[in-house]
Amino acid sequence: MKPQKRQDNTKRYLPWWFHLLVAILSYSFLKFFLVHLASDQAGREELAKAGSQAAPIIAIIFLLLAANALYKNVPKDEPDETDEETEDGPQR
Repeated sequence: MKPQKRQDNTKRYLPWWFHLLVAILSYSFLKFFLVHLASDQAGREELAKAGSQAAPIIAIIFLLLAANALYKNVPKDEPDETDEETEDGPQR
C-alpha cells in the first residue's frame, strides 16, 4: 500500500503587495505605453483612448484583490481569558 500524503488545509495566497504592484504596472502600461504599439496615427489615437478608459478599471480590480489578500493575511483575534465573564460577573 502507498502511504497517504497528508494534505495541508492552509491555502496559499499571493501577497497583497504583489496585487498592488500589478495594479501599478498595468495602469502605467495601459495609460502611457500602449500608445507606442500602434503603427499609424489613427491607431495611436484609438489605443490612447481605449487605454485611458481601461487603465483605471483594471487597476481598481487589482487594488480590490490586494485589499482582499491583506484582509485574509490578518490574524484572527482570540478572546483572552480575562475577557470572559466569570461566575461572579464581569471582571473590572
